[in-house]
Amino acid sequence: MSRKIELDFQVWMRLRTFFYKLLDLQISWVHRFMKSEGMIEESSTHVPGEEIERLKFSVKQWLYEQKTHLSNEYRNQSHQESLTLFKFDSADVVRQWVSMGDGDMGGKSNSKLALGANKKLLWTGNVSTAVPRDGITFQSGYVGIRSRLFMASFYRDGVLDLKPWNVIEIRLRGDGRRYHFNLQIDEQFDATYEDLYFHPIFTRGGPYWEVVQIPFSHLVLSNKGMICRQTTAVDRSMVRNIGFSLVEHFEGPFRLEVDYIKFITDDAHRQACAYEFAGSTHGMDWGSKYGKV
Repeated sequence: MSRKIELDFQVWMRLRTFFYKLLDLQISWVHRFMKSEGMIEESSTHVPGEEIERLKFSVKQWLYEQKTHLSNEYRNQSHQESLTLFKFDSADVVRQWVSMGDGDMGGKSNSKLALGANKKLLWTGNVSTAVPRDGITFQSGYVGIRSRLFMASFYRDGVLDLKPWNVIEIRLRGDGRRYHFNLQIDEQFDATYEDLYFHPIFTRGGPYWEVVQIPFSHLVLSNKGMICRQTTAVDRSMVRNIGFSLVEHFEGPFRLEVDYIKFITDDAHRQACAYEFAGSTHGMDWGSKYGKV
């Protein structure tokens, strides 16, 4: 009898979650046709046929998201399974990333992204430590790239659910500089919105490619470029974007090539966080404004 009650409760919880998701989709779809001041857009800006096709595509995408989520939840998490998130073999994949640097804030560092001659992501540029004379900035010499926000169904900003995997694997070729792999999760407050998990990558230079594996448990929490005294385990179900950065005091050109970024499961890494000062830094969880993709 108790077993039947437990099963009925699980069914009820799944139905409740399903209806909550439908309500979230309805609100998101309404916001799609609302201006910032809360007024509905003019009907002349919409073509009924196109909107119907968009609705069909969004429904199919939402059903795929639910199927993928259930598959991730109940999959056999053996070490052979992996997820190749980015395989940089076309210009379309490269366009899913953006470059940034202190040049956007008055500095002189610059960088650019391109598809290399060998069909790999090519990130090149120049690092300059010259500080702009604005009376505010006191340090310079930063460039970075990151993936664009993941798009969920019904035109929502999405997050990735990477719970089935615990190791990041990257095939790259560097120039001998020290780069950082960055991972950002969804945060709700201004004080934590700049939180970033990172791990250094020491490239060896030369003509040879190398494969780097980074366990999620080895990522370090930082805020606005400063390492936090306390760190927490990465919430792998709320990944907002990933990227690379270069912060050095050595001026000059740089060059980094990336072949792929994938996530794998390695049973040798079972710890949630590898550092001594592991503990809560936020204290509260108010959910997410993003949809899982």
